[in-house]
Amino acid sequence: MSEYTIGLDVGSSSVKASIFEIKKGEIIGSCTSPKNGQELQIIAPKKGWAQQDPNIWWEHVKSAIGGALADSNISKEDVEAIGVSYQMHGMTPVDADGNPLMDAIVWCDGRTAKIKESIENNPKLVYQFLEESLNLPGHFTASKSKWFKDNCQELYQRLDKILLPGHYILRRATGQSTVTASGLSEGIFWNFKDMCLSDLVMDEFGLDKKYIPEIKPTFGEHGKLTEEAAGELGLRKGTPFTYFAGDQPNNAFSLNVLNPGEVAATAGTSAVVYGITDKLQYDIKTRVNQFLHVNSTTKKDDLENLRIGILACINGAGISYRWAKDNLGGGDYEKMNELAASVETTDSLFWVPFGNGPERTQEDKNTGAHLIGLDLNRHKNAHIFRAIQEGVVYAIVYGVNVMREMGMPVERVRAGNANMFKSELFRQIFAETINVPLEIYDTDGSAGAARGAAVGLGTDNLYSIFSGLKKIETIEPTGNFEPAYDQWCKVVNQMSK
Repeated sequence: MSEYTIGLDVGSSSVKASIFEIKKGEIIGSCTSPKNGQELQIIAPKKGWAQQDPNIWWEHVKSAIGGALADSNISKEDVEAIGVSYQMHGMTPVDADGNPLMDAIVWCDGRTAKIKESIENNPKLVYQFLEESLNLPGHFTASKSKWFKDNCQELYQRLDKILLPGHYILRRATGQSTVTASGLSEGIFWNFKDMCLSDLVMDEFGLDKKYIPEIKPTFGEHGKLTEEAAGELGLRKGTPFTYFAGDQPNNAFSLNVLNPGEVAATAGTSAVVYGITDKLQYDIKTRVNQFLHVNSTTKKDDLENLRIGILACINGAGISYRWAKDNLGGGDYEKMNELAASVETTDSLFWVPFGNGPERTQEDKNTGAHLIGLDLNRHKNAHIFRAIQEGVVYAIVYGVNVMREMGMPVERVRAGNANMFKSELFRQIFAETINVPLEIYDTDGSAGAARGAAVGLGTDNLYSIFSGLKKIETIEPTGNFEPAYDQWCKVVNQMSK
């Protein structure tokens, strides 16, 4: 068995690399880039648009790998494989040489509203999409690809492949273009009935199948480092990439959430609850979305091993806290958490965290973020910081309740010790409001990608790589906390009218 793998988590705010020692089942080193609390910026050339330069991801991948190698004190010769987790739903068009034709259109971009509306106005098409794709294309990669075809015709003539963000890193590093079935499903390119690329989506949007990369398994070789890329990354030429997954399926994987009934949560820039089911189902209003999980079968006649991830996403989660830090003199997140916990209630102050693009749980409305009930004589920063934490939790629970309406059991939730879940107050509010135990683990997306790379190398048992996964804490709902969730819902419902 090989000794070490590297996992990359290529997000919209940062890139993190972690080194996994397979025999011990432990993460032995990591590094985040940029450092010192800095974050990658999303470019918004027009209202509702969101773009990033893919070359920036590459620069921070180099920095993160170098830092992780130094932190773990191993050499490039020791690294046997690379795994990649990446921000979902992005669209990176590249030419035949692998060069980006434009900035990547990222997950929180809302420019495809008219495309979504044209589908919603056709009941027959809505039914076809939901029955086959379990989703409407909405603001996902498929619709972004149609927008690119319709509005950038000169660039479209030079298009070689449509890449998801993580697979751009693969193309840059290996010269190969691939995608996974799970990745296609997150872009709403997947036919769940026939378990293949969707002809319905490709035909309806006028996209040629030649622009879709070769479909490879989630766990397995996707390509090997070229000499040039190996020199840039400080790794050995020929090191294979053996795992690819979108950030939320990967986060669930990092928490050993693989079977029906298991649920994972995150609260980074966006917040997500992601539960596993073995049933093909959809929400008629598409307030939650369904994707192939990383360990799902892709065979029509193997439904016993079907694993579908039901995802409830809140775009404006951690970014709400970052906005408060940057604009309200919060200092740093640790200090903000202390202040938020210093007051027992928000004193009737409500935060609605919908200010980072259209929100799926709100049927793709873009209502903006709102601070409601501010009393200039009573409220201080501590109340605002607590209101943001509560508002993010309530927005998450709103999505969870949609999942429950669909019959998804939510009996306990697992989360990594990262981002907003670092706050003890946030953890407790979450457990109380969702009314199930919350388990906190010492893991994150880059750790999951590193474990995935180990599986892709040929680890015999998918579950054996979690032997070193450590549970930090279990937070039980006490019944003594009275959340203002119902009041918050009334505020949101009034706003949406």
